[in-house]
Amino acid sequence: MSDGGRHFHNTEVEDFCAKWSCKRHVVDVLKRLCAPNLGENEYDAISWESLPNNWPNHLDEAVTALNYRILEPT
Repeated sequence: MSDGGRHFHNTEVEDFCAKWSCKRHVVDVLKRLCAPNLGENEYDAISWESLPNNWPNHLDEAVTALNYRILEPT
């Protein structure tokens, strides 16, 4: 699970995923909490660099949301 950062797009991560038969999963929870009034198309177009600087205020909430969501069996 990653935030879509470029540092997760490399051969080391791809090799790890291949070895353990897993896939990268990008989550946008923090992006949505920082800019809640954007529609679906705007979320896809926004870059991390242009997000409001209020992300530290939402970090705990994002972690909680990720920890308590229901996941498919692996």
